[in-house]
Amino acid sequence: MFQENSGEAWGQIRAFFSGPNWWLAALIVVFLTAAAVLLIRFFGSIRAPELAPEPSSAGKTVELVGEEEIDDSNAVQPLLSGARKENCYTFLLFGTDKGGTNTDTIMVVSYDVGNQKLDLMSIPRDTMVNVPWDIKKINSVYGARGLDGFRAQIAKLIGFTPDYYVNIDLQAFVDVVDLIGGVEFDVPIAMHYHDPYQNLNIDLEPGVQTLNGEQAMGLVRFRKSDRGANGRITGYDDTGRVATQQAFLKAMFKQCLKLKNWTKITGYVEIFNKNVESDLTLGNMLWFARQAMGLGEDGFATVTAPGNYAASAWSRSTRGMQSYVTIYGSEMVKLVNEHFNPYLTNVTLSNLDIMGVNADGSVYSSTGRVADAQAALPPPKEEEEEPTDEGLQDGEEPQESEEPQEDEEPRDGDEPPDGEEPPDGEPDTEPPTEPVTEEPAEAPDENTTPTVIVGEE
Repeated sequence: MFQENSGEAWGQIRAFFSGPNWWLAALIVVFLTAAAVLLIRFFGSIRAPELAPEPSSAGKTVELVGEEEIDDSNAVQPLLSGARKENCYTFLLFGTDKGGTNTDTIMVVSYDVGNQKLDLMSIPRDTMVNVPWDIKKINSVYGARGLDGFRAQIAKLIGFTPDYYVNIDLQAFVDVVDLIGGVEFDVPIAMHYHDPYQNLNIDLEPGVQTLNGEQAMGLVRFRKSDRGANGRITGYDDTGRVATQQAFLKAMFKQCLKLKNWTKITGYVEIFNKNVESDLTLGNMLWFARQAMGLGEDGFATVTAPGNYAASAWSRSTRGMQSYVTIYGSEMVKLVNEHFNPYLTNVTLSNLDIMGVNADGSVYSSTGRVADAQAALPPPKEEEEEPTDEGLQDGEEPQESEEPQEDEEPRDGDEPPDGEEPPDGEPDTEPPTEPVTEEPAEAPDENTTPTVIVGEE
């Protein structure tokens, strides 16, 4: 180690180069020079990114729905801005499906460089957001509104716009896992799913194993298995899926930080150039990666957006109830202020646009304004079918009601047919005042009793 005194430092340098191992020193200098040229070529300057200017209302989205102009901006709930915490950065990390439109993986990341603390929050793909179309899941926003509209919707959930975004194609995930030699992971359940349309084949057994890139992609995408021979579907809901994604990312993160994987810079660069879209430069990312070398295992925490994961709302396009995740506003405010807010001012509910579902299946917003006016109305009631004259001959009147069939079983209180005794344990009924002229009713055939299906195996 060189001493803080510059004179002694230069003396050590001269001694090192004039000694018998001067050739080794020269080789080190050549190697470092070549590495510097390589890094400058691929990464530019390695430095912390400059924060973008504060967002303005100029980027708001206005859409014409029917005859009504829908202003889908953040004007209703102002976003945080102003003085910031020192060395705190936030990111929107997301991955798109094969078509590049649906965002099936969405995460908000906060990195406090000074305190070496990195927090990651997963936002479920089925989270309900305030948009003017019928199916209001957040994973549809990127395809409908593009990057700016997607970032705006994320801001409505957390109260501020993340500083940077990173859009990772699924192939990048596969390639990185393969580059680092796979990731050892404890698969929680058996996972078997096959979809020829997406060319997706998942076959994993539970237990600790080293997953390659394709297997890892299947792991993080898995939700439910193929229907088994017994008719049952196994798997887990969004909560279990997100928990598995977070656990695997932690394992992958630790593997990437191993020294042996830092020698694969050119491989990372190639993957980045082919499959990653971001407003961060490679130099910025390398700076963050270098800072993350100081992260301990306790410095990396993962959470899931708090909410009701069993919500459902009426859908006019499917004519039925649609499943959603609805965010708990107060819990989200608390979580954001404790772990993700980069500003000195706290987030409040007034900064958020949180959607909820009424008892009748209609929806509401914490802002008091729903972008889709139809969704805020009670769902239409199913109309009963009126009898029609179709199929009747001329002069024939429609029947108002049907009389009981001859072989219908007696109801409680009716007297039994002639010749039959009352059931055991019941008193005899009084004889009628008028003689009975009807023929005795036949008992229903046991073989014609309908079978009631209780449930599907």
